Amino acid sequence: MSLFNKFKTLDQKFSWSFLGFIIALIFGAIGIYTTFFYEKEPSVSYQIISNTQVLDIREKVKNLDVIFEGKSIRDAKQNLLVIDLRIVNDGSINITKELFDENNPLGLKVINGEIIESTLLESSSNYLKNNVKFRQPDKNLIYFNSFMFDTDEYFSLKILLIHSENSEPKIIPIGKISGIKSINIESVYERKESPGLFELTFNENIWVNGFRLVAYPILLVLLILAIVLPMILISETKDKIIRKRIVKKFEKINDVQENSDNLFLFQLFIRDGKHTLLVTEHILNNFETLAPKLMKIIEQPETSDERISISYRSMPNEIHPHFSQDYFAHIFQKLIDNSFITKKEDVFIINTQLQILFNQFIKYLKTIGVIRKDDKIKVGGRLMQKAT
Repeated sequence: MSLFNKFKTLDQKFSWSFLGFIIALIFGAIGIYTTFFYEKEPSVSYQIISNTQVLDIREKVKNLDVIFEGKSIRDAKQNLLVIDLRIVNDGSINITKELFDENNPLGLKVINGEIIESTLLESSSNYLKNNVKFRQPDKNLIYFNSFMFDTDEYFSLKILLIHSENSEPKIIPIGKISGIKSINIESVYERKESPGLFELTFNENIWVNGFRLVAYPILLVLLILAIVLPMILISETKDKIIRKRIVKKFEKINDVQENSDNLFLFQLFIRDGKHTLLVTEHILNNFETLAPKLMKIIEQPETSDERISISYRSMPNEIHPHFSQDYFAHIFQKLIDNSFITKKEDVFIINTQLQILFNQFIKYLKTIGVIRKDDKIKVGGRLMQKAT
């Protein structure tokens, strides 16, 4: 049976209830992992949303100056900077008040600058708006109080800094929260905008896109095969085990001893299933007509003008392979090779003892429902009901 036909019959051989069990097993394993083995950890990150110069006073403008604490910022070669800082709980658990270290409170330190003013800009919840407090013990430090910080929640500060023109101020997270080794800080405004799907797919030259046009379908096919082939292999192995049990039971019931002659018949069934036996039965039931034609196809496969229109089908809602005349010739050759059929002076002779055993086995398969009465062979363009 071809891979395509195996794929088409997969839903019959490998019931969807079983497939559902496999899918449930996979998702169940994921659920067990996330419940019992996946370690949830706290995490806090600082995100610099914007970094804006209030005035660019490095260029001298007549009658323009900024005075801070009675001194000219321009003369002191300083600048003013507004930073929008967002603090986010980007971990997988809520942070309670008890996780904050009171001796090493959460906060920030400014390097190469001084804090002139800081205010709470926004928050993701009313709780944070009302409960987040901070203090500024000196010009480059801010400390936060302890508060409940749920996952995915955030609050933002607007910080006004003064710094030297020749240095760039930096914000350093400080403090300790239990379970967090370090607090990350990133400048969100410096991120490059992620390209869209269309741009990611087609932003290369024509040769790269041409390669993708060929490679992606191939990769998709390989992915499908990687999923389907193991299922087919499991299904085939399961069916062969069942067929071996059927053979063993038949041998026990009929007191049949396996030998080199009858082993061939049972191996046909174990390896290929009932379809090969149905083809063999049809050959034997129409032996006088088919034997010379099949032999001619075997001896002269390229020049033979013999054409036998034969195919197999079962119930209307089932899909089975259509066997070609070459397959019939292949089975006929196997029958000859295993002494089921012999040829003497252009006369074909069936081994009577093996035929009796074969008919007994076919009758047994019909009795237990492996071969049904509805199984039919299509010969010469017409349906012929199989003999029962």
